[in-house]
Amino acid sequence: MNVLGIAARFSTGRWSDRLGARIAPLQVLGTLITLGTAAVALLVDAPLAALVPALIVAGVISLSWNGLAFTAAAETAGIARSGAALGFQQTVLGVLYTAGAPAFAALVAATSWRVAFEVAAVFPLVGVLVLLRVAEVTGAGRRREMSAIPPAAR
Repeated sequence: MNVLGIAARFSTGRWSDRLGARIAPLQVLGTLITLGTAAVALLVDAPLAALVPALIVAGVISLSWNGLAFTAAAETAGIARSGAALGFQQTVLGVLYTAGAPAFAALVAATSWRVAFEVAAVFPLVGVLVLLRVAEVTGAGRRREMSAIPPAAR
């Protein structure tokens, strides 16, 4: 899953560079993560031949967004505030990651795997809804030479 996640991060970065957008791809990824996690919730009692591929797909998509989110945070905040924006973003993510695993485990113990994955599917959906309020940085706010992809590879 992690190896495929590496490829997914490169792919989503390249995709967003070609689109010239960060927020819209993040919204698509958030929607796909929601759907993938919901699919896992539906398949928790299915045979492993159905569950494992769903877990892999959901996991890979779930690993694909973070580089894009870094870029979006920095571009949206602008040069003068990008450090603070990235610091805030990483702090929030760190707190959520730290609290998320034990909370997920406690929810599984108190209810079921299905309920835990159903609840987990809500969080990326909330992210998509939050991103609806974030303006896409375009034009003068982003220069082509800011791309992480070398010009020869574009």
